[in-house]
Amino acid sequence: MSTPNCNTCGLPGHQRTTHRDCLANPNRLAMHQRNENEEPHVNVTRTVPVCTSCSQEGHLSSTHRSGPNYNSNNNDNNNSNIMQENLRLHNIGHISNNDTPPRHSLGLMNAECSSCHARLFIQERTLRSSLRNPTFNLCCQEGTVELPQLNPTPPEISQLLHGTDAAAIHFRTNIRAYNNALSFTSLGVNIDETVANSRRGAYNFHIHGNVYYHIGSLLPAEDNRPAFAQIYVHDPATETANRRAVSNAQLNNNTLETLQALMHRLNPFVRSFQNMAQIARNQGVDNVRMIIRSENTPNRRRYNAPTAEEVGIIIVDNHDENIGNRDIVLRTRSDQLEHISEMHRFYDALQYVLIFPQGDEGWTINSRTGIHNITVMGWYKYRLMVRINNNANATNYLHCFGRLFQQFIVDMYTKLESNRLGFIRHNQERLRSDLYRSVADAMNVGDNNLEALGRRIILPSSFIGSP
Repeated sequence: MSTPNCNTCGLPGHQRTTHRDCLANPNRLAMHQRNENEEPHVNVTRTVPVCTSCSQEGHLSSTHRSGPNYNSNNNDNNNSNIMQENLRLHNIGHISNNDTPPRHSLGLMNAECSSCHARLFIQERTLRSSLRNPTFNLCCQEGTVELPQLNPTPPEISQLLHGTDAAAIHFRTNIRAYNNALSFTSLGVNIDETVANSRRGAYNFHIHGNVYYHIGSLLPAEDNRPAFAQIYVHDPATETANRRAVSNAQLNNNTLETLQALMHRLNPFVRSFQNMAQIARNQGVDNVRMIIRSENTPNRRRYNAPTAEEVGIIIVDNHDENIGNRDIVLRTRSDQLEHISEMHRFYDALQYVLIFPQGDEGWTINSRTGIHNITVMGWYKYRLMVRINNNANATNYLHCFGRLFQQFIVDMYTKLESNRLGFIRHNQERLRSDLYRSVADAMNVGDNNLEALGRRIILPSSFIGSP
């Protein structure tokens, strides 16, 4: 692709005089004029040797390698370029403020990983690979991680992500509110509203502390308005009104109804929850439970989108069932919220319903590719890579979800940090933290009140943010 040249100043990289790099930029010329009108600064520079033969700086002898009488069998253009670059850097303090330094560029993101077909910059290759046959660790760890493609983004959502009409623009501006109105879980997090969330400027999603997801009972308590997953099994006539009540933003009714119909048609959780509610109503019982397993039965289709029958196990009465500590137990009626572990396979799909409308499985602690375990970092590195799919019907527009995509990245990074902290917490003996236990510290400072001491977790120096 050719680089555009400015018709006014002749520099490459821009075409308008209003560009900040253009030498004819009015603001740039005005600043230069002000600098010339001010009193000149006195520059204190050290004495530089000057050759009497060639009058060049940097040497005194004509036989110097940069002098005119220097002869070498290996003298080529590289030596000349190095000499000129050194002279340019030596005199960098004398460069006019009207000269624009060259912009650093990584080039085009046109290198493709031979294992996972991710697009990367050629400079991101591993050190031991060559320009002709590059290998990459940033995407799939040189073929160690292999995940199936995400389900394609439905046309209804794709139109809203790429449309130019008022409804599409409103959807992208309030995409987090639409996702929150349609999600199955409630988000508990301390969001920092002071960093560009409530002011002008580039949008960013900034949080403090941990992220918590909770899910309530299938049916709301009496005289309570349904929320989140409860809306899907409540009165269909009031579904849109209930979703608007959950959201703080003004949502477009037509857009919301389109997305609701999409969720009823594609999402396996909606069908499972409706089946559970139908069983509870037909049998007139309130002790129906659904267990959503944290781990699925291993098979070749392990990470494929689940069907309604594979989402959970419906249990009637008090039938005993082995329940894991990371499984989700959804009850018909309950006053308590069920906490969802970040290691659950549907942790992502239950919250980010617009990104994963067909319930794609996420990372779990037992995720594997062949004989290799997949870490949470390896999983999401693979997912966040850009891949060009020639089949438009099989494309997932993960990077097109804007503000919701930013929230997803922050959320997954907190999952990564939580996983790292959990490993440190359960492996204190391997980290030799017994030398720094709180009891020993308290005895050293003369604090004998052991009731005020709790369990102290020592962070290793390799953990970002540790002392």
